[in-house]
Amino acid sequence: MLIFYIICGVLVFAGSGLFMHLNRLAIYRRRIIRQLAANSKQTPVILSESQEQKIKQNFLKGLSVKECYKEL
Repeated sequence: MLIFYIICGVLVFAGSGLFMHLNRLAIYRRRIIRQLAANSKQTPVILSESQEQKIKQNFLKGLSVKECYKEL
């Protein structure tokens, strides 16, 4: 029974870590879209597939929102 609790604890910990990582990516993406919307006449802002990939790559590199916005 103890092994079951240990395995469940590890799974919950791993799941919450993955969830937090995906949540941080969504927040990063939302901030970039806000900056694009502020400087664009088109509403809503629609990102192309290449822009989405660039945002993900910049997030993984650890670039700030301003640096990512400049690259887009």
